[in-house]
Amino acid sequence: MQRFDAEERQRKDRLWSVLCEHFFQRYIGP
Repeated sequence: MQRFDAEERQRKDRLWSVLCEHFFQRYIGP
């Protein structure tokens, strides 16, 4: 159970990092 939560957490963190990158690029980048 604990390991599953950790994997899910990593997956969400990765997803958020990608989303943030695209979000900031759209507003800040050219």
